[in-house]
Amino acid sequence: MRWYERGRSALRAALLHFALSLAIAFMAAILTFSLWFPYPYRELAGGGHLFWLVVGVDIICGPMLTAVVFNSLKPRRELMTDLCCIGLVQICALIYGLHALWQARPVYLAFEVDRFRVVTYADIKKEDLKPELNELHRLPWRGVKIIGTRMPANGEEMLESLDLSLRGFDPSFRPDWWKDYKDSIDQVRLRAKVITDLIKKRPDKTRMIRDEISRAGMSEANVMWLPVTSFLSLEWVVLLDRQTMQPITFIPVDGF
Repeated sequence: MRWYERGRSALRAALLHFALSLAIAFMAAILTFSLWFPYPYRELAGGGHLFWLVVGVDIICGPMLTAVVFNSLKPRRELMTDLCCIGLVQICALIYGLHALWQARPVYLAFEVDRFRVVTYADIKKEDLKPELNELHRLPWRGVKIIGTRMPANGEEMLESLDLSLRGFDPSFRPDWWKDYKDSIDQVRLRAKVITDLIKKRPDKTRMIRDEISRAGMSEANVMWLPVTSFLSLEWVVLLDRQTMQPITFIPVDGF
């Protein structure tokens, strides 16, 4: 009978802990998905998977440990010490997880030669950051800003750029290659493609493409597109306003 009473009280404590953990996870989800990984970057930069991994472990392990250690027959001080230790470990794990999400967050959508690339905080060549000299080097702490990248100044710089790219630092990852998006619009317009090209390339996605254009309140004649890449995916495109070359929406369609 004593084991039954202990099990019932431990279950109540674990359920209460689970409800509290769920509430904290909900607040973390608002922070993650509204500020750091807005759609579609949760798919392009892996924020969704990473968040659910971090939070899933946190909200399951904490209540399970509570169920194991909770015993109403323990002295109150000992019981509170056990629960506080579990809570402290859980909070530390959540902070570590949120820090990992902060490091993985996308900061820029950079136009690069013939595509847009998602640039995360972890991608950036940080030794080249000079925030006191360039506004773009002051990385946004929420949302994703659109920028451009410049072309090599000469043959020597082109060879150096190729070497850096082979080492994993593409032009969009190098702060000294960044420039305002408005200065790249002519190059974007030159590289952007008409919607009929995308439909011909991916006829099985025709309905999705046209539905997204209609949902945006645009006509096909006024929409262009370019591929979007990230370390996680090559199978997205961004739809652009033909007049302004500003992004309208993103579609999970392989543009290559």
